[in-house]
Amino acid sequence: MAYDQVPTLSPDGRWVWDGYRWNPTPAVLHKWRWAGDRWVPRSRFPPLPKWLIWNVLAWAPFLIAWIPSIAIVASNHAPRRTITTVAVVLGGLAVLATVAFGSALGYRRQWGYLAWSFLFGSAMIGAAIFLAFDSSQPSNAPDDPGLGLGAMLVTVALLPVVALCLWLGGAIGILIRRLRD
Repeated sequence: MAYDQVPTLSPDGRWVWDGYRWNPTPAVLHKWRWAGDRWVPRSRFPPLPKWLIWNVLAWAPFLIAWIPSIAIVASNHAPRRTITTVAVVLGGLAVLATVAFGSALGYRRQWGYLAWSFLFGSAMIGAAIFLAFDSSQPSNAPDDPGLGLGAMLVTVALLPVVALCLWLGGAIGILIRRLRD
């Protein structure tokens, strides 16, 4: 078979139909795919599914909304009861959104995306906490050595919570899938 013909590849790209039988693809075809009119290199990182992008875009604001809200309320010298109420309500929404996002991933059995979501969520929380600490009143000096350390310690303390919520959501998603099937 010539490379200028349109091949019929198996979904995994390991076999090619020559019109009579399935043959193993040459090693060069494992690194290339047919795009309809030409050969293009296979990407090592395939594009993310659209459902995942939409789920992350829905999850991310809920995940970090409590951090700037608490910073704003605390900077305006609100009473402790108000700060606690804002923290509990928006923190609860963050936990529910994380469990729901993990449930969507567990329902689809996309465990690799669960790990990447943990890393993405951790980075977002860390960045939001760093920005909240940076904009706070006592640490507005550009050479404050405690700023990064404090943000890192708070972020590290929140990582098990994010992991637990994603894992719990994944387990709920599997349970829903088993009950549905």
